[in-house]
Amino acid sequence: QRMSLAAEWLAHEQVLVREAAHRLGYPDQYQFSRAFKRVFGIAPAEFRRGHKIATHSAG
Repeated sequence: QRMSLAAEWLAHEQVLVREAAHRLGYPDQYQFSRAFKRVFGIAPAEFRRGHKIATHSAG
């Protein structure tokens, strides 16, 4: 699914939220963020911050 790809990019790559939106064909970052939050229950930027903290702590 498209949002799973976005989550991978945000978690493991240096992809900005607006770049993920563009890659997936969203007209803007706002539309992408709303869709991401519907799927995961969290905004993309919050998802990325949480994942970075979890990854850093695990390392």
